[in-house]
Amino acid sequence: MPPRAVPSYGACRLCLVEVVDRRGRSKITTSCNFPVQEGIDVRLDTPAVLKHRKIMIELLLAMVPNSPELRELAAENGIEDTRLDKDEKGECILCGLCERVCTSIVEANALA
Repeated sequence: MPPRAVPSYGACRLCLVEVVDRRGRSKITTSCNFPVQEGIDVRLDTPAVLKHRKIMIELLLAMVPNSPELRELAAENGIEDTRLDKDEKGECILCGLCERVCTSIVEANALA
Protein backbone atom coordinates (compact mmCIF):
# COMPACT_ATOMS: atom_id res chain seq x y z
CA MET A 1 0.00 0.00 0.00
CA PRO A 2 1.51 3.44 -0.95
CA PRO A 3 2.18 5.93 1.86
CA ARG A 4 -0.52 8.48 2.49
CA ALA A 5 0.22 12.18 2.52
CA VAL A 6 -0.81 14.59 5.21
CA PRO A 7 -3.04 17.35 3.81
CA SER A 8 -1.29 20.70 3.48
CA TYR A 9 -2.11 23.34 6.04
CA GLY A 10 0.38 26.23 5.88
CA ALA A 11 0.26 27.04 9.58
CA CYS A 12 3.99 27.30 10.29
CA ARG A 13 4.66 29.43 7.16
CA LEU A 14 8.24 28.12 6.93
CA CYS A 15 7.79 26.93 3.34
CA LEU A 16 7.38 30.46 1.97
CA VAL A 17 8.24 30.91 -1.71
CA GLU A 18 7.70 33.57 -4.33
CA VAL A 19 5.41 32.50 -7.15
CA VAL A 20 5.50 34.40 -10.44
CA ASP A 21 2.53 33.71 -12.69
CA ARG A 22 2.39 33.75 -16.49
CA ARG A 23 1.58 37.46 -16.50
CA GLY A 24 4.66 38.28 -14.45
CA ARG A 25 2.81 39.02 -11.22
CA SER A 26 4.50 37.68 -8.12
CA LYS A 27 3.39 36.93 -4.60
CA ILE A 28 4.83 35.38 -1.47
CA THR A 29 2.88 32.28 -0.48
CA THR A 30 3.27 28.93 1.26
CA SER A 31 4.49 26.23 -1.09
CA CYS A 32 2.76 23.43 0.78
CA ASN A 33 -0.73 24.53 -0.18
CA PHE A 34 -0.19 26.46 -3.42
CA PRO A 35 -1.60 24.50 -6.38
CA VAL A 36 0.84 23.35 -9.05
CA GLN A 37 0.13 25.16 -12.29
CA GLU A 38 1.74 25.13 -15.70
CA GLY A 39 3.70 28.28 -16.47
CA ILE A 40 4.42 29.46 -12.93
CA ASP A 41 7.92 30.20 -11.71
CA VAL A 42 8.58 29.25 -8.09
CA ARG A 43 11.50 31.09 -6.49
CA LEU A 44 12.93 29.81 -3.25
CA ASP A 45 15.60 32.29 -2.25
CA THR A 46 14.78 35.79 -3.47
CA PRO A 47 15.51 38.66 -1.07
CA ALA A 48 11.76 39.02 -0.37
CA VAL A 49 11.35 35.31 0.40
CA LEU A 50 14.38 35.25 2.69
CA LYS A 51 13.18 38.37 4.52
CA HIS A 52 9.68 36.95 5.09
CA ARG A 53 11.02 33.53 6.08
CA LYS A 54 13.37 35.10 8.65
CA ILE A 55 10.49 37.06 10.14
CA MET A 56 8.45 33.85 10.48
CA ILE A 57 11.36 32.02 12.10
CA GLU A 58 11.81 34.89 14.55
CA LEU A 59 8.10 34.89 15.43
CA LEU A 60 8.12 31.12 15.97
CA LEU A 61 11.32 31.41 18.02
CA ALA A 62 9.56 33.93 20.28
CA MET A 63 6.68 31.46 20.72
CA VAL A 64 8.85 28.42 21.45
CA PRO A 65 12.44 29.39 22.20
CA ASN A 66 13.21 25.94 23.62
CA SER A 67 12.62 24.03 20.39
CA PRO A 68 15.95 22.49 19.30
CA GLU A 69 14.78 22.17 15.69
CA LEU A 70 13.67 25.79 15.56
CA ARG A 71 16.90 27.01 17.17
CA GLU A 72 18.87 25.08 14.54
CA LEU A 73 16.77 26.58 11.75
CA ALA A 74 17.25 30.06 13.24
CA ALA A 75 21.03 29.57 13.37
CA GLU A 76 21.07 28.39 9.74
CA ASN A 77 19.31 31.64 8.81
CA GLY A 78 21.54 33.93 10.87
CA ILE A 79 19.03 34.53 13.65
CA GLU A 80 20.65 34.42 17.07
CA ASP A 81 17.74 35.66 19.15
CA THR A 82 14.34 37.28 18.81
CA ARG A 83 13.48 40.92 19.34
CA LEU A 84 10.11 39.88 20.74
CA ASP A 85 9.05 38.80 24.21
CA LYS A 86 9.56 35.08 24.62
CA ASP A 87 6.97 32.55 25.69
CA GLU A 88 8.83 29.83 27.60
CA LYS A 89 5.98 27.28 27.50
CA GLY A 90 7.46 24.46 25.50
CA GLU A 91 8.60 23.27 22.10
CA CYS A 92 5.39 23.23 20.04
CA ILE A 93 5.01 25.76 17.21
CA LEU A 94 1.30 24.93 16.83
CA CYS A 95 1.62 23.84 13.21
CA GLY A 96 -1.06 21.17 13.64
CA LEU A 97 1.02 18.43 12.00
CA CYS A 98 0.60 15.89 14.81
CA GLU A 99 -3.17 16.38 14.81
CA ARG A 100 -3.37 16.06 11.02
CA VAL A 101 -1.24 12.89 11.04
CA CYS A 102 -3.45 11.42 13.75
CA THR A 103 -6.63 12.24 11.84
CA SER A 104 -5.49 11.60 8.24
CA ILE A 105 -2.95 8.80 8.52
CA VAL A 106 -3.83 6.96 11.71
CA GLU A 107 -7.53 7.71 11.18
CA ALA A 108 -8.10 8.46 14.84
CA ASN A 109 -9.28 11.57 16.63
CA ALA A 110 -7.12 11.16 19.72
CA LEU A 111 -5.55 14.62 19.46
CA ALA A 112 -8.29 16.66 17.80
